Amino acid sequence: MLTALAQGALVGIGFAIAGLPSAIVFGVLSAFLALLPVLGAGLIWGPATLYLAATGAWGWALFMLLWGAGVSVSDNLLRPLLISHHTPVSTLAVFIGVIGGVSAFGAIGVILGPVLLTTMGALLRFVEESLVKQTQRTVPPT
Repeated sequence: MLTALAQGALVGIGFAIAGLPSAIVFGVLSAFLALLPVLGAGLIWGPATLYLAATGAWGWALFMLLWGAGVSVSDNLLRPLLISHHTPVSTLAVFIGVIGGVSAFGAIGVILGPVLLTTMGALLRFVEESLVKQTQRTVPPT
């Protein structure tokens, strides 16, 4: 939800900078659409870029294209940061989990990747602790 709100705010700011009408409305709409796993906010800034290009505002169209690409990439940067604040996993591990999850499972991998990575880490720590306890029981104290 937080990444969708951030994307919506960024799209609204981009619309306002480019001088497009109803920046707030399109920002809110893109926040809702940012919840979609694949296209999301691109469904708003993409047509805006095409509109600017069609009206001959090539500079603003290029700006909107670059701004929109930045908005779409921000999701991949913000999500791991936000997830890592709520879990005992490093940001790098969550980022790798998101990227690996998307490549392995598709759009649902954004959620499954970090969850599976965290679960595997917890299982490995459990096995390690169990082996240490078992070793301590079998080795007599000296």
